[in-house]
Amino acid sequence: MRSPGDLRGLVWGAGIALAVAALCVQVLAHKFDTWSRDPFLRPVYGAACALLPCALPISRPARHFVVRDVAVRTHPRIEGGVVVEAALRNEASFSQRFPRLELRLSNAAGEVVAARRFAPAQYLGGRYPPEASMPATTRVLAVVEIRRPPVEAVNVVLVPY
Repeated sequence: MRSPGDLRGLVWGAGIALAVAALCVQVLAHKFDTWSRDPFLRPVYGAACALLPCALPISRPARHFVVRDVAVRTHPRIEGGVVVEAALRNEASFSQRFPRLELRLSNAAGEVVAARRFAPAQYLGGRYPPEASMPATTRVLAVVEIRRPPVEAVNVVLVPY
């Protein structure tokens, strides 16, 4: 038979373990937006969201995307408009959602004179469904149209974000 002291120690131990677990859950919940995007912690959050009513945010690590071969040409139907085409490459070793792109137009001094952001549906032109992922080490053509770029714009840059 156990003494009352042994039972009291067991209750205290269980209470401390429960308090530490509750603290961990609170910290994980508080840091959800940031830590759920971390490649190391994302599986932990994924397992938790499988049991709880939550959804992981879309992971779009822009550092894994590279824009190459940017070409600017006159728009075939819009007077004064231009079409910007570029090869977007997923250099990650895993498939991931398409990134958003920011188009920046700059003048001869390198100052940005206009900028616009594009969602994947806008630059993919319906070639992929909205929920599609871009396979690893794949190139995709991104096409954006500009109706009337500023006259002083002499440089075009597409940046994934």
